[in-house]
Amino acid sequence: MKMKYFTTIAALFIFTANFALAQNKYSYYIHIQDKDFVPTVSKSKDNEGLLSTNSKVTSFNQILEKQRFYTFEQAFPTAHTDWLREVYYIVCDNDNLEQDMKGFQKTIPLVEQLCEPVLAGDIPNDPYYTPTYNTDLNLIKASEAWEIAKNYPKVNVAITDTYFDPSLEDLSFTLVGGSNNDVTNRHGTFVATRCCAINNNWKGIASSGGYNSNLYVSTQWGQDAEVLRLAQLGYRIINCSWHNRCSYSSTQNALYDEIRNIHNTVVIFSAANGIGYCDGGKVYPASYASCVSVTSVGHKNNRGTLENGIPTNWKDVHERVIGAPNDSVRPTHQHNDAVDICAPGYEVFAIRPNNSYEFGTGTSHAAPQVAGVAAMILAINPNLTANEVVAILKNTADASIYNIPENVKYRGMLGTGRLDAYAAVQAALSTICTAPTVNFTNQTVTTNKTVTAPCDINVQNVEVKPGATLILEAGESTKIPGGFKVELGAGLKIQ
Repeated sequence: MKMKYFTTIAALFIFTANFALAQNKYSYYIHIQDKDFVPTVSKSKDNEGLLSTNSKVTSFNQILEKQRFYTFEQAFPTAHTDWLREVYYIVCDNDNLEQDMKGFQKTIPLVEQLCEPVLAGDIPNDPYYTPTYNTDLNLIKASEAWEIAKNYPKVNVAITDTYFDPSLEDLSFTLVGGSNNDVTNRHGTFVATRCCAINNNWKGIASSGGYNSNLYVSTQWGQDAEVLRLAQLGYRIINCSWHNRCSYSSTQNALYDEIRNIHNTVVIFSAANGIGYCDGGKVYPASYASCVSVTSVGHKNNRGTLENGIPTNWKDVHERVIGAPNDSVRPTHQHNDAVDICAPGYEVFAIRPNNSYEFGTGTSHAAPQVAGVAAMILAINPNLTANEVVAILKNTADASIYNIPENVKYRGMLGTGRLDAYAAVQAALSTICTAPTVNFTNQTVTTNKTVTAPCDINVQNVEVKPGATLILEAGESTKIPGGFKVELGAGLKIQ
C-alpha cells in the first residue's frame, strides 16, 4: 500500500511568552591583580555543570557565593605579558556582573562582558528571512555556507511529490513528470520551497539550496520506477518526502543500489513522522543503505523553554514534545539505526499555494533541507561521486547533539548528527584540486619513468619503448587525447 507524509500545519501562528527553566549564560573577561582574589575552582558539583569557587578573601567569597559559575579559568595562560596572564575568562548566569564587582575595583579594575561570537555570512534580502521565521536555517549555519556556495554554478535537483504551484512568486521549476493538476494537495509546494525557494530575490523566504538549485519536479510520487527514470535522466540529487513500504524488499534495495552506484545519484528520503507511520518503525525506501534517511530535530527554542506551558521544539533535541515522544497530537518523528542524518523538521516556515506562508511539521520538510545542502556540495565540486557527497553530509554533521541529555537515549538513531551546511561546504572546498595540470608531451620513454601530479596529467605524443615502464600518478585524472603508443614489451600503469 502506498503511503505519504502529509504536513501538519497550524492555521494560525500564535506568539506566546517563553518561560526559561534553564538559566542563560553570560561570558566575561575580568582582570584580577591580586592573586589572593583568584579563587580555587573545583570540578563540577552537580549535573548542571556548576563550579565551586573559593578565594583567600572572605569579602570576595561573599560575592562568589552569589554567582553560578560554569567556567572560571585563566583566559590567556600562554601570553607573554603579565597583564594578559592576569585576565580570567568567566561564564556565569549573571548579566550584571560588572555591578556586583564594583566594590573591588582596586583589585579587579576590569570586568568586560563578551558578545556572542557570530560567523560572517550571506544575508539574503528575502522578506521572511528573519530571526522569527528562519531559525531552522540559522541552526544548520546556512548563511555561512551561502557566503561561499553562492559563487558557484547551479545544480539540477529533482523532487517527486504532489502538486507544485506554478504561480509561486519564490519558486521556479520545470515539470519533468506527471500532470501537476492535483491543486488540492499542497505538500509538494511546501517541500519544494524548503529545498529550492529562490534566495535574494526580494520575495518570500530563503532555502538551503536557494542559490545553487535548478529545480525539476515530477508529480509521480511514491513510484520507484520514477526515481530510476529521473536518475537515468541525469539528475544528481532527488528528494523524495514519501515512503511506500513498511518492510524490506530485496528488489527495491537492488534498485536503489543501482541508482546510487550506477547512475551516481544521491536520493534523499524523509524518515517518517512517528507512531502513525509504520508504527514508528523503519520505513522504506528511506531505510535502504543507498538512500539518505532524514529525521527531525527542533530548532526554535532554547532548552528549557515552554510554549503555552509545554516544552517543545528545543534546539537540536529530537523529541517534539520533551518527555512525551508518543504524544498523540505532536509525536516525535522516526528514530532508528537506518537514519543517516537529522535536520530541523518541527514547525518550519515555508510557502504553500497562492503565495501564502505558514509553519509545517514533518520529516518531509527536513529532507529537502539536506537536498539543498547536497546541491551546494555538488555546485562546488561537480566531480564528486554520489557516495562522496553522502560521506560529506554525514561526516560533517554535528554529532554534539548526542551530548544533549534529552538525546542520549536516541544515540545511534539520529544518524551521524544534525546537518551542518557550513561544515559541508568547507569539506566540499577541500576536495577541489587547484594545482596546475602537469603536461607530459613529446617524449620517448626508454627507461622506467614515473610522472606524478597533485591534480591532472595531460599525456600527448608519447612513445614507451620495450623494456621501459611508464607510471602515471594523478591526484584527479589522467588525460590522453592522442598520439600515445606503448610498444610490445613496454609497460604502462595509470594510478
